[in-house]
Amino acid sequence: MNLRKILATVKEDEGAAKPFLISIGERAEALATLYEDRQLTIQAALTEFLKLAEVYVESETQRSKLGVDENTYAIYTTLRTKHKDFEAGQTQKLNALFESFPDYRWNKDQESQLRTALYRQLRPIVGTGKMIEATNSLLKLQRI
Repeated sequence: MNLRKILATVKEDEGAAKPFLISIGERAEALATLYEDRQLTIQAALTEFLKLAEVYVESETQRSKLGVDENTYAIYTTLRTKHKDFEAGQTQKLNALFESFPDYRWNKDQESQLRTALYRQLRPIVGTGKMIEATNSLLKLQRI
């Protein structure tokens, strides 16, 4: 289970600088729990850990190809996992909203304004029914 340790280390070391790694780390932790609870065989766990390692490598490659920073890529991956038709070009506007409200984490007024702006941007993309879930997911991202 050295791959598990490597993924955990990468998440801890680089997670703050690369927010998209946090979801990979969380999936690795969930796999470890399944394995420890004997719900996965060693072979199945190893296969899944290898897939996560590949996702990490592919993510770095994809982020470079898209030419976006870590925050913008975190937005892209968060929305892309739940909304397959989400395009990379849409992330720039969303990231700009976050940059417009730099104190949203501790300033309730800025958080409210950011949330409203995100709803406006996300409603045409994900629909009214999913805009709150998408907004909440984005607000939970760690930003650098």
